[in-house]
Amino acid sequence: MSDRDAITRALLEPWDMSPAGMSDTSGSMPYASLDLPALQRAGAVRITEGGGKPSADPNNWSLVSHYNDVQPNSYTRDWQNKPAAYGDAAQAFADPQSGMLYPGKYKQILWSAQKRGMFE
Repeated sequence: MSDRDAITRALLEPWDMSPAGMSDTSGSMPYASLDLPALQRAGAVRITEGGGKPSADPNNWSLVSHYNDVQPNSYTRDWQNKPAAYGDAAQAFADPQSGMLYPGKYKQILWSAQKRGMFE
């Protein structure tokens, strides 16, 4: 199955779109590879200061999805982007063992990519 087919299949699956469902860290899903630079260009994800707290440490960053930013009372909306961490983030994003893409985050990213027009 191609990555595009896997992404399309994942987008068609019924998901729990509640905050609890979009934060699910249990279980596993077959993740199709995603293009972090393309997701960033589309506005589907941002690499920000870790937890919204400025730090000179390039390893202290957070992956924030468009889904996070558009929630009512979003606390991530004001977090500053952290370009110095893009390389580290891209490496972690590409490594399925990094733990960065738990099921809820993956769902957030696909939802965000779809809302930002990447899968039309």
